[in-house]
Amino acid sequence: MKVKIKDLEPNPFRDIENYPIDEMKVENLVNSINETGFWENILARKRDGKIQIAYGHHRLQALQQIYALGDEIDIPVKELDDATMLKIMANENYDAWGTNTKVLDETVRVARNFLKEHPEEAIKYYDNKYKNIGASQNASIIGATIIARFLGGNWTRDMIDPSIERLKLQESGELDKEAVELFDKPTYAKRFTDTMKKEKITDKPTQQKLAKKIIDNDDFSEAGMKITVAEERLGEKESKQKKELILFEDIISKCTKQISDLIINLEEITKFKKTFNSSQYDSSIQKYNFMVHIEKLIKVSMELLKKEK
Repeated sequence: MKVKIKDLEPNPFRDIENYPIDEMKVENLVNSINETGFWENILARKRDGKIQIAYGHHRLQALQQIYALGDEIDIPVKELDDATMLKIMANENYDAWGTNTKVLDETVRVARNFLKEHPEEAIKYYDNKYKNIGASQNASIIGATIIARFLGGNWTRDMIDPSIERLKLQESGELDKEAVELFDKPTYAKRFTDTMKKEKITDKPTQQKLAKKIIDNDDFSEAGMKITVAEERLGEKESKQKKELILFEDIISKCTKQISDLIINLEEITKFKKTFNSSQYDSSIQKYNFMVHIEKLIKVSMELLKKEK
């Protein structure tokens, strides 16, 4: 279908302010289109007299730079419902930005709101025990699992759970959106959120100040964020003492986890030893060497655990 460039509108679920355009990608597309011409890499639908694109927002930006707004391009226009438009947008943004905090949170926010407003769509992704709940109960069970099933593909519960937590805290006024979005990586955004909760810091200017300091310090560990908070709250002498305590607590926490992992692995090795099938080895020498390594590993592990006690 031939469509004028000026008549193409963004995906209705895409808020341009929260889904930024990568100018470098647009520049690369401009160069590519100038060299090889435009290939139909935009998908759209016709809705209420408007042509809304499902994906291809960077390509549309490139076309707007190359051609006049009145020029026409030939693109596929298909029947696409709202759920499909949202899913296409989510996966286009994942391909463009990966797990960028800002894009992740915006995608989760839009998907969550859509599913709450459309219980008939949400119910497709429920476990059987929830199939018959009423529409009024629908919103209460739309969490990370339902959203992940709806978005599919790259979107996992482990990604979505912390995002939902950030959105809830932002909506309640306990977390500043601008501060948390300074951390591009969701892992860092989660640590910052957890630190603000633990330290009971809800003042938005303070959160922004701390976020900028953490980035300047280039230490995104949990201990590093706690130290930044201590430096902001305490005097030089007190913050130095607090820093030593935080680092010591961090070492203890890491050692505890390592010991716990060692115990779990030792249990697995011991179980494997009991059920080991020697027929998998071609020679008795191979079997002997393998068993020697297992015995040595168990012995060293036990010695480490005894020392720890």
